Order: sequence, then structure tokens, then C-alpha cells
Amino acid sequence: MNAVREISDKFTEEKLDPKLGQKRNEIIANPGMRYDYSLIQITDEKIMGMASDDAIYISKLPPDKSAYLTFHKSADKLGSSGVMPEYLGVSVHMPSGIEEDALSHFWNSLNMESKKFQVAITGRNVSVSEETKEPFVGGTTIMGTSMKAFHVTPRGAVGGDRILMTKTSGLEATTLLSHLFPEFIEEKIGEYNQKMAQKLFFKTSSLQEEQEALKFGLGKNGVTSMKAVRDRGVLGALEEYSRAGGFGVEVDFDQIPVYDEVKEICELFELDPYRTSSMGALLLTLPEEVAEDFSKALIGNGIDVADIGKIDRESNLVKLNGYKEHEDSSNDGRSFYNLFSAFEGKA
Repeated sequence: MNAVREISDKFTEEKLDPKLGQKRNEIIANPGMRYDYSLIQITDEKIMGMASDDAIYISKLPPDKSAYLTFHKSADKLGSSGVMPEYLGVSVHMPSGIEEDALSHFWNSLNMESKKFQVAITGRNVSVSEETKEPFVGGTTIMGTSMKAFHVTPRGAVGGDRILMTKTSGLEATTLLSHLFPEFIEEKIGEYNQKMAQKLFFKTSSLQEEQEALKFGLGKNGVTSMKAVRDRGVLGALEEYSRAGGFGVEVDFDQIPVYDEVKEICELFELDPYRTSSMGALLLTLPEEVAEDFSKALIGNGIDVADIGKIDRESNLVKLNGYKEHEDSSNDGRSFYNLFSAFEGKA
């Protein structure tokens, strides 16, 4: 696999964000505002949402699992706006060694995952290239429409709102490592942790809880904002959330959930679970008086959730009560992908 690294915030803010093409009045949210998606007003009452992300193919995973990641990387981003995905464009350049059966399996699985969420594949470009290296093999763009009243952005969070987090820190990194190095993990920390981590794979999507948020209600009396936790882990997501929303957060570090198997595997691979990829976890904000009701709704649908802190509109700081900086906390969000190359042939 090819080595990857995260582009710095400074580079993004100075070199990318100011250069997003023509400014258009109908755009009400875009990546230059530190959002994970764009929102475009198409009529007085209707908006279109759009999000883009990587297409993933990892030959050591069953093709259906690569397809699952490919679909949800962009779908979950869009869902965090409250706009549900409807149309998917896919461009993949597969490694030259891929067999036709594996490519067919990948595409069939992407088709089925799209149908599951009533998404039509409206753009397709598929090729095979000797230059392609795993795991990033192209990209997707996903779109959806909604009534303007039914969307949220980080700027909708209100001072005093509770911050909820679903599932666990380190989710994506842990379950992928358990699939790629099962014998090594089983030898070092036991079969139980390895099997439990593998079972987490289909939790690497936050679309279900985003749908639950829409059912519960968006806005001042319901879910006021959402933020998908991605490559930089929950601590990186909180920092991004704060910048995008123009608020501070006060978090009880000990309340941030980390499953036991995540702790064990992250320690084994020298990853900080709070700063490594946690795709599938979601941050949400709600008024204190309804936060518990929404938590019960999530738990009733089999989704773990924890109350980890509150929004502070009098500050722009990320306060982590009880947090001690880890020596490896500088691990960027994609560093765990580089472990694939580092451990190949060793584990």
C-alpha cells in the first residue's frame, strides 16, 4: 500500500479554502466554512446537499467491505447535515492485479448498499491502472435534496447544548486492523479481542443515527448540529466542530467512549484511539432537556451513545477536563493506513 498523510490545517485554510471556484449566492454552506459538505439552495424552500470522499479498495478485505466503506465515506458526511443521500457518482481506478470476479463483487455490493438507503448510482467511471495503489482508488460524490427547514450545520449549536457521541473512539482503525492482521492480534492479545474488533466493521457508518436524528427532529427543540468523526479521531473532530461552529466545547475526557477491544488493539499498534480514524462515530448537539430522550431513542435502536460535554458559546476553546496529552497524540488521522505497509511481511 502507498504511504499517505494528512494535509495540514494551515495549508488547507491558506491554499485550498480560498480557491473554491466561482462564488455563487445560492451556496449556503461549503468546505471553505470548515463543513464536511456543501448545501445549495435550489428553490425558496428546497436545498441540495453534496459531499465527496475517497473510494476504498483493500485486497485483503472481502470486496463487499471495501464497497461498504466507499459508500459510507461520503454518505455519512452528507447525512451529518440532515440531508439524506439520493444520488451517487463513483470514479474508481482499481489496481491492475484485481480479478474480474472481485471487481464484480465490489460493484454488486456497492449497488446493494446504495439500494438499502434508496440511493441511485447516477455516475460511473471504472478503470484498472498499474499506477493505482491501495487503499485509495478514486472518489465518490453523493447528493441529496431536502426541504430547507430540515437541515443543520455546526453553527446551529446553542450554548449549553449537550454533546453526545455515538459508539467508540478509534472505530475504523481498530476494525480494519483486526481484519488485516488477525493472527498477529490473536497471538498478542487473544482471540476474543480480535473477534470483537472484527464485529465492529458494520458499525463504521453513522448514517443510521443521522436518520434517527431526522426522525427525532432537527433544530432548536431537537438535534441542533451533527459532526461525523473521521480521520483525525474524536479529538480532531471536536477541534473541527469548534472551528466550523464558532463555539467552544467543554468535554469530560473520561466520558469519551473507548471499547475495551479498541484500547487493546490501539495500544498494540501504538495508536492513540482518540486521534486515529473513527469513522462510524458521530457527534451531535441537543438542548439539555431533550438530550436524554434522544439518547434513549438511539439505545432503543441498538446504538451506543454517551454524553461527553457541552457547547460553550462564550469561548472558542476545546477544553478537555481530565485529559493528559499522549506521547503518540501527534498521530495524524491516516497514520493507521501506513501501518498496513509497515506490518506487511511482519505480521
